[in-house]
Amino acid sequence: MRGAGGPTVRLRRLSGELTRLRRESGFVREEVARRLGLAASTAYRIEAGQSRPQSRTIRDLLDLYGVEGFRMGDADRTG
Repeated sequence: MRGAGGPTVRLRRLSGELTRLRRESGFVREEVARRLGLAASTAYRIEAGQSRPQSRTIRDLLDLYGVEGFRMGDADRTG
């Protein structure tokens, strides 16, 4: 039986999904950082999989991108 992968795999999957959602929503990274009160470098590190975002940051990003019906546990069950 295959699991969801280790923390690094999940972080890469999350960062890729957040990047895809941002692009589909028509935002540039700098605008997202400004709207959420993040440093542009923090937004970059989140999308590059170099930094694990806090739950609140993930919720704020998903709200900004118009994603509805997501629960925090969903990220660990995908794969």
